[in-house]
Amino acid sequence: MLRLLTKSDYLLRETLLGLKRGGWMNWAAVSTVTVLLFLFGTSLQASWQLDKLLNQFGSQLEVSVYLSTGVQARDIEPLVQAMPEAVEVTTIAKEEAWATLVYDMGLSDITGATEQLNGNPLVDEIKVKAKQSEDVPSLAEKLKQLQGVDEVQYVDEAVQRIAQLNEGLNWVSLGVTALLTLTAIAVITTTIRLIVMARRREIEVMQLVGATTTWIYLPLFCKG
Repeated sequence: MLRLLTKSDYLLRETLLGLKRGGWMNWAAVSTVTVLLFLFGTSLQASWQLDKLLNQFGSQLEVSVYLSTGVQARDIEPLVQAMPEAVEVTTIAKEEAWATLVYDMGLSDITGATEQLNGNPLVDEIKVKAKQSEDVPSLAEKLKQLQGVDEVQYVDEAVQRIAQLNEGLNWVSLGVTALLTLTAIAVITTTIRLIVMARRREIEVMQLVGATTTWIYLPLFCKG
């Protein structure tokens, strides 16, 4: 026990003495690593925020489901809500859609317009929002397979662009992280090498008196 305490005391004293001897090299290493860690944290946080923003934007891409004539949205809505990719489902009855269309066209007589077309020509519509932009194509395929669905529409190009941007962002974040990590390792390694070179005579004396390589370099690693 006493031997272990003696070794621990020697290791601690040598580490503190080495830090004191390092002088400006220690401050240079600490300052460089601090800046690198700050840049690393900033880039990582920016990557997370952009990734979150892209996912939120992607989830706003709606899939429009147009039902067949005579099929009501309330009959299909439970099946759509049960899909794991769907996060929000909104139904638009054909009466509501027809009233909105007539208003946008500037027509005041909705009854007359309906009679001229022999009734409401529109069908019920269901708007579905996906959890992530990557889920939109698979969600659209599942919706097409539902009985009573006539057509499914979504902005395919926008989904692909978002997926490509997200993938590119991940690669850039990975590259920056790897570069900063290698730089930090290089700075610390170079600092330790400089300290070893400055103490080479002392190390030679320790080797001559029988000190092992592990015992000589252990304080240096603790300081690093």
